[in-house]
Amino acid sequence: MTRNQNNKACRRLGFTIVESVMSILIVGGMLVMVINTLGSSVRGRKIRQTQSRAPALASQLMAEILQASYADLTETPVFGREASETGSNRSSFDDVDDYHNWSATPQDKDGTPLAGMDGWTRSVTVQYVLPTDLSSVSATDQGIKLITVTVTDPFDQQSSVAAIRSDVGTADQAPSVETTFVTWAGVELQIGTESSDRVTSGTNVLNKVPVSSE
Repeated sequence: MTRNQNNKACRRLGFTIVESVMSILIVGGMLVMVINTLGSSVRGRKIRQTQSRAPALASQLMAEILQASYADLTETPVFGREASETGSNRSSFDDVDDYHNWSATPQDKDGTPLAGMDGWTRSVTVQYVLPTDLSSVSATDQGIKLITVTVTDPFDQQSSVAAIRSDVGTADQAPSVETTFVTWAGVELQIGTESSDRVTSGTNVLNKVPVSSE
């Protein structure tokens, strides 16, 4: 075999520089696609988790608001907080429009922050609406208030729940005799040990149940 034939045989047994570069580019491109796919999967899982948590956080705060009275019963009512209702938490709120323009990181009524809620925000708006058209805002009290709770997650996605409260609802009717009644019932579900996995919900009792003194 001549020297030229040996050189040709050697070249056939190896990769050229162009082939090596193309192989590196192909493998690199495949790695990028795999990494992007994994990243998208992780982001998608986090988004699904936040999407399932947001409605629970909104419902929790809405349940708290709906157990309050339609208007303040202890002092001259105004729309929004009364003069005595100050502080950085909701512990003094006793009627639904006290919550108007409330906005904060998720926390209990006494101001205790809920764990794992960094980047989350809950906000509330309360509006007078027309009895004949609940989507129309009224400048004056027509006996109907529209309550909207909005939850904003760390991805800046929002979830909202809305409820209507009437001044002639069962929860605002005075009992026929002076006694203690159950006006609200709730349930709290805790999964594991993380407080961020706690869900609280409740409802106003339509038929007030007297509490026995025995």
